[in-house]
Amino acid sequence: MDTGELSIAKRNKIKEFLNNDIIESNEAWNSVRKDNISELEHYIAKYPNSEHYNQAANILNALKSNTEKNNRIKQEIISNLRSNHNKYNIGQIIRYLNDGTITLDNLHEVGIPKRILEKINRTADGRYAFVKPTIILGDAPELIPEGYTEVYFGA
Repeated sequence: MDTGELSIAKRNKIKEFLNNDIIESNEAWNSVRKDNISELEHYIAKYPNSEHYNQAANILNALKSNTEKNNRIKQEIISNLRSNHNKYNIGQIIRYLNDGTITLDNLHEVGIPKRILEKINRTADGRYAFVKPTIILGDAPELIPEGYTEVYFGA
């Protein structure tokens, strides 16, 4: 920046302010969570002349694009589940829950029975897991009378 005919003291003060702005914008950039749209928007608005402006704008655009894509995927999954509760297996549902694509509320809203949702628990590390039902088999008869067949019923 050209300081023109200003005294040395004033020129030095201007340079000090500019350096402070650079330091402040760098510190702010280092503290911005690069996966947070609102923090990136705030940074761009507050520091439009920052050396990190273009990088912040590129990350923000990529995040917004990814968010739109994820919303489309989420809506597709919810629509599929609404029309057919068995469209996805439990492993896929757990994966969608763990990666944040859908929520338990979404599953409830599409009509997945509460007794099924109650079998989806959080593990100690915060991830979802399906509690597999315990199957208790009764005693099998030692001999099946002639003319009869073996049939098992579950509860």
